Amino acid sequence: MASDSKPAQAPTAAHPGGTLAMLVAATVFAVAAPSEAQDRFAPLRTFLDTSLKDGSVAGGAILVIEKGKTVFETGFGYADVESKRPFEPDTRLTIASISKPVLGTAAFRLMDAGKLNGTDPVSKYIPEFRQAKLATGKPVNRSPTVIELFSHTSGIRRSNATGGRPWLAKWTRGQRLRDVVAEYAREFPFEAEPGTRFAYSGIGTDLAAAVLETTAERTRNQILLDELCGPLGMNDTFYRDFDPRRDWSLLATSYRRGHDGKLFASVRSWDPGTPPDSYTSSGGSIVSTARDMAVWLSMIRKQGMHNGKRYLSERMFAAMLSPAGVGNRAQGGLHIREKDADGKPIVLGHGGSTGTDCWIDLKQDAISIVFTQTAAKHNRKFTARASRCIKECLTGKTGN
Repeated sequence: MASDSKPAQAPTAAHPGGTLAMLVAATVFAVAAPSEAQDRFAPLRTFLDTSLKDGSVAGGAILVIEKGKTVFETGFGYADVESKRPFEPDTRLTIASISKPVLGTAAFRLMDAGKLNGTDPVSKYIPEFRQAKLATGKPVNRSPTVIELFSHTSGIRRSNATGGRPWLAKWTRGQRLRDVVAEYAREFPFEAEPGTRFAYSGIGTDLAAAVLETTAERTRNQILLDELCGPLGMNDTFYRDFDPRRDWSLLATSYRRGHDGKLFASVRSWDPGTPPDSYTSSGGSIVSTARDMAVWLSMIRKQGMHNGKRYLSERMFAAMLSPAGVGNRAQGGLHIREKDADGKPIVLGHGGSTGTDCWIDLKQDAISIVFTQTAAKHNRKFTARASRCIKECLTGKTGN
C-alpha cells in the first residue's frame, strides 16, 4: 500500500459530535436489561472506547451469550472509515480461518446423512493422491482421511511453509479448486506421515473441500448453504467469491498497520470480478456476521440441536468435537483451547487472520464473538484483551 494512504481514525463514544456514540448507545444492550448490562459490561465498553481512540482497530462487532441469552451485543467504530459506515453486529466480513471449522461442520452433516465417510482415504476421491510421497521421495504409508484434513493431522504442507499459502500465489489465479488440488498432489510432497503430527494447513482444507465437492457433486458454496446455512438460518454466510449475493459494498473493509503505526485500508487479495468457479482459499474466504456465527455456536452449545430439532445426531456431534489423535484440534476443526481433567474439550474456538475470533465455553455456558477487520498480526493484543475482558465481565473476576 502506498505511503500516502489515508490513516483510519475511528471516532469513539467520547466524541459527542460523532454518530458512532449514538449507534453504540442504541445497540449495545439490545437484549439484556440496561441497568444490569451497563454495570456488568462497563469495563468492556471502556476498553472498546479506548481501543478506538488509540487506533488499535478501525471497528468491529462483539456478541456475548450466557446461558443461551444474548447479554452483550454491539458494533463499534467503522466498517469503512472513509465513508464512515458504522460497524454493526450484522455487518458482513471475511471470517478468514474460522471458515475451516465452519466448513467442517457442513462436512459432518454430510457424514451424518451417510453421504460421506470421514475415515475414507482422500485418494478415494482425488486419484492424484494415490502416488503421494514424502519430501524424501518415499511414498506415504497411506492416504490421509477426510477427518485428518480438518484436524490438521494429514501430513500435508503446513501454511507457514514455503508455498503453503497458494491462494496468494499467481499460479492459482483463474484456476478451479479441483485443478489446484491436483497440482498440490503433483508438486507438494507430504511433510509427515498422515496421522502422526499436527501442522496447521490451509492446503488441507482445500483438499477437504475438493473431496466434499466430488462426493456431493456440488460446489463448496452450495454445500455450505445446503448443509449449514439453510438448516440453521444463517442468511448472511457464504463463500465470498462464489455467491450471487456477493455485494462488495456491504463487506467491511480490511485494514492493516503501516510502519508509522497508523491503520490503512489494505489492497484486496481477491477480485470482485472473479468468475464464480475460480479458486480461492477454502479455509479462509467465507463471509459471515457476528449474529450468524452466534447461531452456529449456539447449535454447538445445544449439543447439535437447533430450534428444537436435531441438526447433528448425538453420535456425529460427539465425533465432531472429539479431540484428534495428535495436536490441539477437534475432529471438526475447532481449536481445543481448554480440556477438563478427563481430557474432554470444554473451551473450543477459532481465530482468523482478518482479526476475527470466537469461542464457546461449555463449562461456563458462554459464547464470545469478537470480530474486526483489522489484520490479526496487527491486533492480537486487542483480541486477547477483549476476550479476557469478556471473561472478567461474565465471571466478575479480574485477572492479573
